[in-house]
Amino acid sequence: MTCPICGYADKRNRLDKETFKCRRCGFTFNAQFVACLNLFSRSNDGRVAIRGGRLILISRKAAPVVAVNVAPDEPPKRNEVTEGEARASY
Repeated sequence: MTCPICGYADKRNRLDKETFKCRRCGFTFNAQFVACLNLFSRSNDGRVAIRGGRLILISRKAAPVVAVNVAPDEPPKRNEVTEGEARASY
């Protein structure tokens, strides 16, 4: 399984059905969620990063940075437009 943070691929990264731990960078997370992060990266040409202890997804298409483990207090407003793309504002 490929690490969504550093890109290192090794089937031994998946310790068991539930646990992923990268043998290169040490990133540890739920294995099912890591699979979803890898699909996001491949299908959207996006990136996955950790900032301030939060896992975030960064889309190639001017999308907002979205923390996947924190819900906003209010739903995003779709009123800002940048380069023809709708951007959420919080």
